[in-house]
Amino acid sequence: MLLTTEKIVGHEQVFLQETDSTNHQLQMLLKSGPVKEGFTVSTAYQNGGRGQMGKQWHSLPGQNILMSFVLYPTFIRAEEQFYLSMAMSLGVYDFLAELIEGVSIKWPNDIMVNGQKICGMLIQNTLSGDSIASSVIGIGINVNQSQFEPELSHATSLKILTAKEYNLTACQLRLTDSIDERYKQLRARKFEALKADYLKHLFGMKEPHSFLIETQCVKGIIKGIDEYGCLLVEIEGNVLKFKNGEIGYIY
Repeated sequence: MLLTTEKIVGHEQVFLQETDSTNHQLQMLLKSGPVKEGFTVSTAYQNGGRGQMGKQWHSLPGQNILMSFVLYPTFIRAEEQFYLSMAMSLGVYDFLAELIEGVSIKWPNDIMVNGQKICGMLIQNTLSGDSIASSVIGIGINVNQSQFEPELSHATSLKILTAKEYNLTACQLRLTDSIDERYKQLRARKFEALKADYLKHLFGMKEPHSFLIETQCVKGIIKGIDEYGCLLVEIEGNVLKFKNGEIGYIY
């Protein structure tokens, strides 16, 4: 496969002062005609931003990175799509790890700092046959926001962690550079290297933790992920597999 050395993610972008959702805006663009791979939509404020499992993403205007971009990872089979999630998570991890310590990835793709959430991600894949036709990746990173609603007691930001104010444009440029490098690693099908890095930085890996399964609180130890991205957790001596939404962390 011929791999380009030119930047893919974020090489072309548009900024909206306010929108309902950057993911939604990109999906509308895709429906209206061809969109170049890596095209990025960013905004100062989302009035309808969503995270995983339909949860709302809260962000104060003009204080954080809110962006989505489109990829065409047609080289990935449907059963391999979690490698895309790993690559995107690692791209955000790389960016944040240059600025602060204690960064980790909470399965499947939230980014944490010392057990507090700093980034959420929403990946929406469109399949064609047994391959991914397109993928819209939405990323929200708490940068300059210093106050959060009471129900977001586990949220943090770069400003809270470092007592510094950050230039959002410069941060987004560095972020897209990091994501771009990981995407090129994915395109080269460096799957084992991506998985090794993902597990190395996985939040709670091989440590006792409390989980919520349906309405039951259980103790378990994360052992890794399977080839489809299911979380492997040892509970009472048995290693069980969980899909996204089937198990939650208790803090």
